[in-house]
Amino acid sequence: MARFSHRISLHIRSPGFVIRGDGRLLQQRENRVDQAERLYRKLIEPIEEQLIGTVGRIVRDRDQAADVFQETLCWIWRHLERIDRHPNPPAYILRACVGRCYDALRREVRRRKRERPLSEQAQAAGGSEPQALAADRDEGRVVRQMIAHLPSKQAKALLLRVVDEADYPEMAQVLGCSEATARSHVSKAKARLRRELTRRNVIALRGGAS
Repeated sequence: MARFSHRISLHIRSPGFVIRGDGRLLQQRENRVDQAERLYRKLIEPIEEQLIGTVGRIVRDRDQAADVFQETLCWIWRHLERIDRHPNPPAYILRACVGRCYDALRREVRRRKRERPLSEQAQAAGGSEPQALAADRDEGRVVRQMIAHLPSKQAKALLLRVVDEADYPEMAQVLGCSEATARSHVSKAKARLRRELTRRNVIALRGGAS
């Protein structure tokens, strides 16, 4: 119980959990938490390490990964009964987890875009290379930023296949599509990344020649 409460209940607020003094809602809260704990042990604990690994491999930044994992747990808490009724709960949960990882990548791209003008101004002023610009040269970070610009289904398929190393039958279950569609999403995503990497390399070469 302590483990469950630490992971989830301290981070959730529900109007139904307000105690008004007569004790009835307190009992309601206890019953709801007991039920949620049972469902958590049934649905989440068997795949908990997989979820942690998936978030860590995709997001990479430790603090952001912790936030994404917590967001996923909060979503699970709110939808435990729906998840329990799903024909494939692990796939349903992993789909939600990957979706939140994708959202985190997109937020990071937007944040870096806001910071970039200030960094470029500092560089133009003759200062040392800003850390943000130096980090952009990290190939893995650049690729993750590019993935964040892919269409949602292509991005999630690519993250599952390349980063999480899922096979196509598992991907089809997670994405809710056929294996052929999952393969198509991955193929299209890789093609778009190749084109974008080629374009960036051409621009870099032109910049170096000048």
